[in-house]
Amino acid sequence: MKLALLIGVSEYDTQQNLPGCENDVKAIKEIIDATKKYDDKLVIHSQTNSNNVKQKVSNFFDKHRKSDEKIEEIFFYFSGHGSYQNDEFYYILSDYESTKLNRTTYKNSEIDELIKSINPELTIKVIDACESGVRYIKDNGENGVQKMLDRTTANFNSCYFMFSSQSNESSYALDTLSYFTESFINGVLLHDVDTIRYRDILDFIADDFSGKNLAQTPFYVTQGTNTEVFGSFSNKLKAELKEHIFGKVDTEEIQTKNEEMTLIEKIVEDAKSYCESIDDIKAAFSDIELQITSTSKLEELTTIYNCQTEFEDIYYKDIVDIDKVANFISEDSEELFVDIKYVVKPFKVQVNDIATQMRRALGNYVEPKYREEKRRVVDYYEITEDSLPYNYVKIDLSPKYPNLTKYNCRLIFAFSKKDLLIFYSYNMYKEIRWGEFEVEKIDWRRSPKVHFKDKAKIKSQIDEILNGYNDFVVNKLKNQFSISSEKSNLITSDK
Repeated sequence: MKLALLIGVSEYDTQQNLPGCENDVKAIKEIIDATKKYDDKLVIHSQTNSNNVKQKVSNFFDKHRKSDEKIEEIFFYFSGHGSYQNDEFYYILSDYESTKLNRTTYKNSEIDELIKSINPELTIKVIDACESGVRYIKDNGENGVQKMLDRTTANFNSCYFMFSSQSNESSYALDTLSYFTESFINGVLLHDVDTIRYRDILDFIADDFSGKNLAQTPFYVTQGTNTEVFGSFSNKLKAELKEHIFGKVDTEEIQTKNEEMTLIEKIVEDAKSYCESIDDIKAAFSDIELQITSTSKLEELTTIYNCQTEFEDIYYKDIVDIDKVANFISEDSEELFVDIKYVVKPFKVQVNDIATQMRRALGNYVEPKYREEKRRVVDYYEITEDSLPYNYVKIDLSPKYPNLTKYNCRLIFAFSKKDLLIFYSYNMYKEIRWGEFEVEKIDWRRSPKVHFKDKAKIKSQIDEILNGYNDFVVNKLKNQFSISSEKSNLITSDK
């Protein structure tokens, strides 16, 4: 008997929604279904509140525990918010409240106990914790999530644990799929042979991320023979899965059209998507400024906040966590008006071999061992085209009442003659002294690349960013003042 448990949480009452997580779990389900090896599956991506999820998961394990079946393998997958606190990792569910941490999350240790209760021969855990391109894993130091995984591996027969990033890094995603989940899928679909081991997928993900230049390093804890098979996929099946998951592109029609065009015609056709002068780009930025200053997206919040919007021309190198933006665009940097410089720095990485894990599991103290690795990191990032009216937008919500927190939304940009990339962040200020605020850390997010000539799409992206900012603040307020998530209005009560 082989089992699969897949959970994707996209909708949150008090946290930022994660539209890609539902897509993640649906895509993984397609891959799982294609293996034809799992005898029973539980897939949850709607009604992901704690009561519903815990009831379904408990019933799933209870059914198989009582059946006395021999469980050869269980595949556990989660995509959504996660939090590491008090030496425990928490899978955050839709109705999460910080004051009800244990009731509105699933503890990793509880999932582990449920898995152990059916005594599987092989346990696979794939954890993609993200926030629409941004980290939501809080670490109390000393590689907390790594310690948690090290501790739990000793309790399983054989296992492969795959985590989307180090505990002090971000896990990135678009609205379509998370990068880590996409890499897992491509580890299957782009493999040269039919039979694919878990080790093959791990190796593909490692190589894939090493070439992305993202500040995200997936890591694994394994306890197996490296021969365990995930599934067998023919080339035809891989092509079908690729079409279902990533969408169909009529390459034959495109190829025929291209072959019929002369070189000059191709150049002329392609040129239509480019701006003809810097004035076209300036006009797009003027439209963005007008849209932000005239928006009503934050109107409800202005009852309790003063809204101040600034459009500035600043040095990007002085922005907090700007290296994460540079990592987002490093693959496209040659086409963009940006200058990115890198340096190689040494990092200490803790070594955790099987013997060390076993000794720790027995309660013995083991002196940590480290190895030194060198990584390329961003040293400098700046826009090279300096004739724009602004390159930075800051939207502050300053409270009118002393019991409220100050919030901030920031937008910065990267662009070429053709495309615009918008990066944004939602932040809470910390009041370090009376009336003096600062933002210690910025988690940047990236909107999908859009053509300058697609004015409707640019407008839509700005609207989405402003709506997200409103939701971010409203959800924080509802959580702070224990307002029911059913109340859709912040200011006006339903009667």
